[in-house]
Amino acid sequence: MKVRFDTHTKDVDAAASAFVKLAESGVMDISLSKNTWGNISYNLHGDIHVDNISLLTETCSKPTWNDDASEL
Repeated sequence: MKVRFDTHTKDVDAAASAFVKLAESGVMDISLSKNTWGNISYNLHGDIHVDNISLLTETCSKPTWNDDASEL
């Protein structure tokens, strides 16, 4: 089963690194975009198989990442 994720960071290096790590680990539906509404942040979102949730939580953990961009 797949789950949808949507998380944000202000750290462009963390965003790029997470994108590459997840993509190289087999996450197929993944996107990285720059959000310029309000404060600039980077939005990483996609679908991940439930077996890889631990990889996602290790790669995109707080305080660098947050599901709510306004809380960065």
